Amino acid sequence: IAKLPMDGCIELLAHHLCAAPWNFMKKKALDSSAEISSVDWHVPQCVSQDFPASSLFISRLKDYAQRYPDLKIHLVGHSAGSIFCAGMLEALERNGLHATSVSFLAPALTVGDFQRLVLRHLPSINKFTIFNLSDKTERQDRCALNKDLVYHSSLLYLVSKSIERSNASDSADTPGMVPILGLSRFENSPMSRASGSLASELKRYKGRLFKAPNASPLDGQTTAKGHSGYADDSPTMDSIARIITGRSDVAHYDKNSWRDKLYSAH
Repeated sequence: IAKLPMDGCIELLAHHLCAAPWNFMKKKALDSSAEISSVDWHVPQCVSQDFPASSLFISRLKDYAQRYPDLKIHLVGHSAGSIFCAGMLEALERNGLHATSVSFLAPALTVGDFQRLVLRHLPSINKFTIFNLSDKTERQDRCALNKDLVYHSSLLYLVSKSIERSNASDSADTPGMVPILGLSRFENSPMSRASGSLASELKRYKGRLFKAPNASPLDGQTTAKGHSGYADDSPTMDSIARIITGRSDVAHYDKNSWRDKLYSAH
């Protein structure tokens, strides 16, 4: 069975079996930043589990920022984490805050949701960066289950060609696919809520998109070889550290102790 061309069957199954949990996950990620009324949550009993955690956190961050006005906020989201970060931008704005930098690694956010949730915030973000795989690398990536090959392209291709198709329209340039921010093939596709393409809108707001492998500039280096490979890719993580600290001489990434080294470099 593994030798048969099963990708079409996998896409069909994923569309029917994975769309509902995927949509639920997206909703929960965005609901975490939903607007809340004033609440005294210093006492744990006052906070219901249904309260949006991101908004609660940012309401406290606002108080912290008033005491420490030099506070800088950096958001980093990988894959579906970009959806969570997109919602946080809305919550930050409601509280009079903004992100100093936003870095997305192979974001699973649709281009449509990027336009709706992120695009208008770009002028207030000092450094907005997307780290993607090249389309060639994306196509060479594989989805596996227990090390058994399941799908002959990356996870984002499966999301684009199957799971997201119940939520958004196909791309006019690539019928059968929903444009995903983390797929490099869509960087030159026109956007419905902007006058140009994704690439031109990023350039307009000094945003950056780097495709692995990339060696320059220092804070754009990436050699990730797969969708799940960013956390183990030292050049990408070093680039994130340079973006956050604003320094080129950051401690080299070690996945077991990077957090401590980042703080020492800062």
